[in-house]
Amino acid sequence: MNFRQRLGEWVLDGKQFVVWVAIALTVGAIPDLAVSLSWILLLAIWVVAGFILFLSWYRDRKREGVGVYVHIPIARDARNDRDGLIEAVHKKIGKNHRGWFRSGPDFGSATTVDLRVDWAMDTIKYRLAETSVQVGFEPAIFLYLHCRLEEAFILGRRAKVLWGQQSPFVFDDPHTVSSGSMLNLGLCVRSISTFVNPDGDIYQIDFRKVSQQTNDEPLAVTVESEALSSSDEGRPPRVALILHAAEGSGNYSGFKKAALMAAEGGPSGGYNVGPEDRCDSALVVSITADALIEGLKAGNAEKFIRQIHREYLTHCRQRYGADNVSTRVFAKSPAILSFALGAMLPNDSAFIPWDREAAAATSRQDQFLPDVVAIVDGDDVGASMELPLLELRVADAVRFSRQVSETLDLLVVEASNIAGVKLISHGGDSAIFGLKENSLGTFEGFLADFRVRNSFSISCGVGADSRQALLALRLAKSSGKNRTSKAL
Repeated sequence: MNFRQRLGEWVLDGKQFVVWVAIALTVGAIPDLAVSLSWILLLAIWVVAGFILFLSWYRDRKREGVGVYVHIPIARDARNDRDGLIEAVHKKIGKNHRGWFRSGPDFGSATTVDLRVDWAMDTIKYRLAETSVQVGFEPAIFLYLHCRLEEAFILGRRAKVLWGQQSPFVFDDPHTVSSGSMLNLGLCVRSISTFVNPDGDIYQIDFRKVSQQTNDEPLAVTVESEALSSSDEGRPPRVALILHAAEGSGNYSGFKKAALMAAEGGPSGGYNVGPEDRCDSALVVSITADALIEGLKAGNAEKFIRQIHREYLTHCRQRYGADNVSTRVFAKSPAILSFALGAMLPNDSAFIPWDREAAAATSRQDQFLPDVVAIVDGDDVGASMELPLLELRVADAVRFSRQVSETLDLLVVEASNIAGVKLISHGGDSAIFGLKENSLGTFEGFLADFRVRNSFSISCGVGADSRQALLALRLAKSSGKNRTSKAL
C-alpha cells in the first residue's frame, strides 16, 4: 500500500519517503562499515551498486513520458483481448516509456462514439494527475491507438485542443494554439494494427515533423477533384474527403463509387449519412497501401500527411476561396491516418462510418426482384448453321454466327434500357430477362419493333417463373415462331 499526500506545493510520497530514509540510514552506517569490513569488500559493494545504478540509467535513458494504450471497444467486441495482445502491448510500450496504462471504458460501457471517446480522455486525465503526484512532475503522454476509424478521428479532434503547444499544422493555421491544456500530450502518436500481426504492428506519425517545410520526393499518391450536386440554397459548402489507403487488398473503384454516391445524397451503400452530410464537391485521395505501411513502420510517413494537407487546402482555396470548409470524411485506411485527419480538419467536420450490416441490408433492398421472366431465343439458328457447314462453306457459317451474336447483343442493350427490365443471363442466341409487371407491355412493344427493324427471327416466352417462361417459349416456336407467347 502506498501513501501520498499533497501539502501545499509539496508532495509526500510514502514509498519514496521510506526509500530515502533507508538511504540516509545506510549512508550514516558507512563509517561503521568501513571500520568493520575489509576495504576490498566495501569497494566490491560500491562497484556492484554503481553497476546497478548504471543499468537502471541505461535502461531509462531513452524512455520518456507515459504511454497510454487507448482501446475504445463497441458492444460486439470480444471481452478478452485476442492472442494476448495486452501482454504484447506491455512489452512494446515498456521499451519506450517510463510507465504505461490502459485508457477507455470497460466493455459495454457508453453507447455513443463521443461518449466512449470522452470516457477515454477522462481516464487519461485522471491517471495523469495520479502520475504527477507520484513522480512530482507533469510527464508527457503518448497515445497508442487501437480503435476504429471514427473513434480515432474524434480522438484526433480532441487532441488538437489538448496539445501543450501549437498545432502540428501551424504553418498553415497559425490560430490553433492550445492554452491552459490539462494534458501534456506528446506530438508523437502511434497506433497498433493487428491486421497482419496478432501481437500488433506499431505505426507512428511524429507531428513535430508534419509542419516541417521539406521537398518530399514523389509519393505513391493519386488525387482527383470532383464536383458533386450543387449546394442547396442557404446551406454552407461542404467537402467530401475520400481517402483510400487500405491495408492488404482493397477495391478502390468500388469504394470510391460508393463514397461519392453517399456524399452526393444518393444511395448510402452502408454509410451512416444524413441530410447534413450532403457535399457539393469531393477530393479523392488514393495512397498505395504498401508504401504507406512501410513509412508508418519506418517512422517517415509524415510526408503523406503533408501531401494530404496540401491537396486539401488547394481544393478548398480553388473552389471556395477559403481554408476552413466543413468536411465529411469517407476513409478506408489505418486508424492513425484517421486520427491525423481529425487533428487537421476544421472542428465542424465529421467522419462518416461505414457499417457492414447496413451495407448488406441496403444491398438486399436494392436487389431487383422481377414479377415475370422473359426468355428470348433466336429461331432456326442451329439449322441455319448446319447447311453451310455441311457444304463446307465455313466462312458463311462464321459470318452467320457473327450476325446472330451482334443482333442479340443489340437486343440486350436496347432491352436493358427499358425501365423495369433487367438482364439475368445472355449467351449464344438467347437471353433471359427479369421484368416488373408494369413494364411488360413496353417490353412486348419493343420486341415487335425490333423484329421489324431486323430480319432476324426471334421468339419469346413470358411466365411467372423460369419454368412457365420456357413453356411459353416452346409454344411460341411451335405456333409459327417470331412471336411472343405468355403463360400468365
